[in-house]
Amino acid sequence: MLIKTSRFGEIEIEENQIINFPSGLIGFSEDRRFVIREDEAATPFRWLQAVDNQALAFVMIEPHVSVSNYELELTKDNLRKLKAESIKDLSVYVLVTMA
Repeated sequence: MLIKTSRFGEIEIEENQIINFPSGLIGFSEDRRFVIREDEAATPFRWLQAVDNQALAFVMIEPHVSVSNYELELTKDNLRKLKAESIKDLSVYVLVTMA
């Protein structure tokens, strides 16, 4: 699948790379389908690119990179909703705000 982006031009993605946020992200409820874009030159940062909105992308990072003792606690209900048995089955990122 080919998508157009304002930052990266046209990029090829596979359907199985699309992450669906059923309610969207806070403040962006209309955009629900995203893909993670990695750029070796920007490591450890990654991009969360909207599939259906070429102008929408967020910089993100794994939280332990900047907060060494970061711990995420999830309830059994949270894990069930995420279709995971354990937090180890998940990839966790935080969005970066640049000031």
